[in-house]
Amino acid sequence: MNDRPSYPWSEGDALFADELNAAIANAGATGGGAVNVIGYGADPTGVIDSSPAFAAALAARPNGRHADVFAPAGTYLLNSPITVGDSLYSQRLSGAGWSTILTVGPGFSASALGVILIQPSPYNDVFAQASVCDLRIHFQQPPDFSTTATVLTALGGTTITVASVAGARVGSYVFNQTSTGSMPSQSIMAKVTNIAGNVVTIDRPTLMAIDVGHVITFADNRSHMVTLSPTPTLTPGAPGIKYPWAIYCGVAQSFFMDHVLVSGAWDGVYIRGQTFAIGQYFVGCMNIGLDIDECYNFPKLDHFMLWGWGIPSTMQGVYYDGQTVAANIGRCDDFTCDIFQTWCGILNITAAWSWGQINQLKLDGDNSALNVAGVAGTWLQIGQCYKTGGQNNVGVPMALTGACGVTIGSVMITAAQNNPTITLGGGSLVINGGYMWNGLVNVWPMINVTGGNLSIDQMRFDSSVGRTTTYLTQTGGSVRVSNSAFVVPPGAGGQAFSLTNSPRNAITNVDLNGWGGTIPPTALGRVSLSTSYANDAAAAVGGVEIGQEYRNGSIRMVRVT
Repeated sequence: MNDRPSYPWSEGDALFADELNAAIANAGATGGGAVNVIGYGADPTGVIDSSPAFAAALAARPNGRHADVFAPAGTYLLNSPITVGDSLYSQRLSGAGWSTILTVGPGFSASALGVILIQPSPYNDVFAQASVCDLRIHFQQPPDFSTTATVLTALGGTTITVASVAGARVGSYVFNQTSTGSMPSQSIMAKVTNIAGNVVTIDRPTLMAIDVGHVITFADNRSHMVTLSPTPTLTPGAPGIKYPWAIYCGVAQSFFMDHVLVSGAWDGVYIRGQTFAIGQYFVGCMNIGLDIDECYNFPKLDHFMLWGWGIPSTMQGVYYDGQTVAANIGRCDDFTCDIFQTWCGILNITAAWSWGQINQLKLDGDNSALNVAGVAGTWLQIGQCYKTGGQNNVGVPMALTGACGVTIGSVMITAAQNNPTITLGGGSLVINGGYMWNGLVNVWPMINVTGGNLSIDQMRFDSSVGRTTTYLTQTGGSVRVSNSAFVVPPGAGGQAFSLTNSPRNAITNVDLNGWGGTIPPTALGRVSLSTSYANDAAAAVGGVEIGQEYRNGSIRMVRVT
């Protein structure tokens, strides 16, 4: 092995940049005994394709076995996938932190499953571990072409007249950048079917008028300009989905990853196999950040963070429909996660069987959500959970279906919702404390129970001044609320509960603060109380029996019979 780089450059060549000199100086530094990719011809300036050099370093056997591989700080262009892993021994690919950048450009192999492929052990040996650590995988989005409209296109039109068609071609995606901004969720999302002069024909009617001077952008079909989907089923190499997974672990028995940043990606990390351990993993992607299934023997994720549009701002012109998936978590036995944070991404926990725990779940911004679906016997424990944002949510921030059981130690939700904040359609949900606040005039309940069993203890429900809010609606299943407060600010209206008769419903030791008016007989299960209503155990109104003691807006017991 030659420890010196073999570049065809002279000292007078402009390619001798500072980072190249640093890489040459460190060519002998092998990162704890690992071979150095510089010694195999890797280019740390990102000009020459370094895929062959990485492949050669990863395949080298200096001591009769595949060696660990180290990539010094620099930018390395990859046009083909590289494979990490040894059939008999562990192998590690590591960098010098996020200053080691593996760049995936438009020339990357369109049929590849991943940028880094994890080699499985044929001997089912969990100790033959492949590791990827201390580096960044960055995807370069192909540049889009923008021009301006020169003729008005009315709503529903199928032709656009533009100033230039130099960068447009049949098959390109097109959207109106002026009317949609950096995240064109209301864009045309059409394809070019014909170009005649400066007139472009598209395959569907426009969703809005296009005025003269509007910026019209044409995106190559290799870019991210396709409608996203929360489902994990993709076909690598298909039109519009040509970007590979950053790391693809298809059948590996064991995989370890730590301090990895994936930015500008379409999809992040895909894992199938026996077990894995992930330390710190941060991803900026548009489709799926993490997809795991069929993972056994206590898989572990320490710290996960997702940004829905890339890091840094590599996707500011990308179509975004609010359906970015932070993670799909499938069949896992005793999956554990310390910190899971998603900005504008959905966490799907769906499997025939799955159980585990997340110590801290942080749902930040619009379109961050938790979806849990499972059969009887599956369960999820969440220690602490918060949800912020939500005015422009697509879907419900927390939706639980199936027969699974979910327990949340404490929940903090301060969101401006246009839809239910929590929906329960089956199974059970237990919340052991927290705070929920709503800030919009809302025809939806904050919590909507259509099935399953809801149990709440030590919660406070609140809303902004002058807002009409229904805190809890139940049309199926059962509801039990205890030791909680329902607060109505001045000028607000609505109702604390809207409950359907069920012998299993129980509302005990609840404080109704500020609710005014009377209890109309026509409001089934409605609680809307005056400030003086004491010791009238005979009052059973709308299926709600109020007994024990009620004074000054405080109820010792309310039970739906």
